[in-house]
Amino acid sequence: MKGYRIAAMAVIGVLCCNTMAFAAPKPLEEAYEKNGNSYIKKTYVINNTEEIFDTMDTTFELNGLVYHQIDISSKPVVEVLTKDVKQTEETTVASRNDVVVLKKLGATKQYTDEEGYQATLKAEKGSINYTVSGYTTKNQTKHGSRAYYNLSSMDFSQIPKSIWEGGVYLTLMDVKWIGDNNLASGDTAVGNTYAAVGYYTGTYSVKIPSGYRASVLYKGTAKKEISEQTAYTITYLGEESMPQQEEKLPLGFIIGGIGLALAAIGTGIYLFLRDKRNSLEEETEESEQEETKDADV
Repeated sequence: MKGYRIAAMAVIGVLCCNTMAFAAPKPLEEAYEKNGNSYIKKTYVINNTEEIFDTMDTTFELNGLVYHQIDISSKPVVEVLTKDVKQTEETTVASRNDVVVLKKLGATKQYTDEEGYQATLKAEKGSINYTVSGYTTKNQTKHGSRAYYNLSSMDFSQIPKSIWEGGVYLTLMDVKWIGDNNLASGDTAVGNTYAAVGYYTGTYSVKIPSGYRASVLYKGTAKKEISEQTAYTITYLGEESMPQQEEKLPLGFIIGGIGLALAAIGTGIYLFLRDKRNSLEEETEESEQEETKDADV
């Protein structure tokens, strides 16, 4: 029985080898005529891990012509991936000035990341923001004046020595007197009241920004190219078929296959009969030994 099983497996193996075929991707085909010859171009798109020679047709028959390969070319199938990118850049400037900021940082930025994306990013209009980076103290001078009327004499004690104006104390620096001739007679100016203008000056301290930190938003679309497949274009030339050769090859192939199958079947039958004969001989020998033992008893 063991030999029979081996023979059966051999037959199955032979038949499987004769009928096995690989499924190939269907190519794009283009047929054309040139200089009286017939051509067909087939384009296969396969993964980069595959071999074109495992997929392509070497020769084939169509409309009474046998086509064989005369040329092969390849090019990668490129896929473009995109993603939106935002990036903020900062710099320091002495004053709030967009022109100066863009001159320092640039109106565009080149972008590249670890995934292979690349882009030229542009500064977003109106996106520049400023924050004060520090302050400095500066002294300022403030000037003021004030008029005084109906003074009885040109006495400085009648003029205030300081005034409060605009949140700053100002100190009297000068006085200009003006006579009031309300009681004048003839050509003689006799003034009985006076007016004066006091001129004042003061200083105060203010904090002003010493600089700014400017931030700019850059935006753009980043791209990268990937190629996981290759397109192979194979050109075939059509020639007149030869019926004699075409008939011999299939017939020989069939006869060879039948011969192998018959040989395998014959081997299986032989092994089966041999095992069966050996089994019968063993049973006969055991029976004879049993009869001998019974006779001796």
